Amino acid sequence: MRKSLYPTKIALRDLLLRPASSRFRTRTEGKSTERRTFFRSLALATGALASLFVGSLARASSDRAAEPPLLLEREGYFYVGGHEVTLHAGTLVADAMFVQYQVPGKLKHRFPLVFIGGGCASGSLSWLGTPGDREGWAEYFVRRGYSTYIIDRPACGRSAYYPEVDGPIGVGSVERLEKFVYNPDRYRLWPQARLFTQGPGNGKEASDAVFRQYLSQPMAGTANGRQADETTQSALAALLDKVGPAVLVAVSHGGQFAWLTADARPRLVMAIVALEPAGPPFRDDPLVATSKPSNDASSRAWGLADAPLTYDPPVITPSELRFVDEPAAAPDLVPCRYIDGPPRTLPNLAGKPILILTTEASHHARYDYCTSRFLSKMGVANDHLRLEDIGIHGNTHGMLWEKNSLQIAAVVDAWLKKHVAK
Repeated sequence: MRKSLYPTKIALRDLLLRPASSRFRTRTEGKSTERRTFFRSLALATGALASLFVGSLARASSDRAAEPPLLLEREGYFYVGGHEVTLHAGTLVADAMFVQYQVPGKLKHRFPLVFIGGGCASGSLSWLGTPGDREGWAEYFVRRGYSTYIIDRPACGRSAYYPEVDGPIGVGSVERLEKFVYNPDRYRLWPQARLFTQGPGNGKEASDAVFRQYLSQPMAGTANGRQADETTQSALAALLDKVGPAVLVAVSHGGQFAWLTADARPRLVMAIVALEPAGPPFRDDPLVATSKPSNDASSRAWGLADAPLTYDPPVITPSELRFVDEPAAAPDLVPCRYIDGPPRTLPNLAGKPILILTTEASHHARYDYCTSRFLSKMGVANDHLRLEDIGIHGNTHGMLWEKNSLQIAAVVDAWLKKHVAK
């Protein structure tokens, strides 16, 4: 008999078994925004309990040496999707997607997790670990009995890029990474940036060694937003056709790909966890717009993505849509843009569990509420969780590699256990 390799410092199941009224969640639906509690006992608990939840996980996962060997049934990789093209080198397959998978020795959950990174980053950096060589989300969830699939979207990372097919590339500047991800507290371009405390280096700013690891990965991506959306949507649909129903866990730009995949394969997407998904709908936050590569014209013309989404009544082209702008809900937030006129819905996204998770100090703290409200107005119920509401403070858009990244993973794990059947 195999020995269980899933010890935990905190018994999250004790919290999950409590009545729904004792948990905390934020849920939005219809035209109203109703703040409830997801893990209410955590949000309203004493400081000692919150510290126990957060601090114990930090101690348990501060480095890989604290964890036992990872027990796997199997692991491997494959390519999925793509199409044949004839180039100067001969006939090749373009726009195929690299997928790396792990199946735990003791499978506890029926539906695997598909991890979708942001930008053009390799899935290795986003999910397999951190630039400081701490345990990443993929390993964390495999230890808890989930099968995982990590993708490198077409033309990125370990997926082939052919300029004749994929077009020109865009590369974000190091200065942009410093301002928006690694050291936002130094620049304070938005009010919440001053709250950043979870840097993976000395506790606030990233160390040179950690930052160098991040910069060493491939980061150039196709500049055509709609093309990137469509090729990734096609490849992810092919992945689900191959592996069956799954939960999509996406960060940043990967959120666009998650919405599009659910639109293309609504019966195969069992839930979506959107970690600060690209937004807000229909236009960029001005701060983000001024920092993008000059050849990046993406702005989510279809609301959640640059590629078409299925609306009811149908929309043939975004030019058919009329908009209404609502004032910002608070001084440190941005205005939201919604569809005006007769009611519309996003039928292929409705009826499945959706979590939008926002950190305290990120630029997304200014506008993720717009994405949540837009979905609600389109008939798509969702939970919008702000980490500070449950006592997790100081994170930014780089939550996956910040010091307390696995505390956030534990929150997602708890949400999945409550909303997705085993």
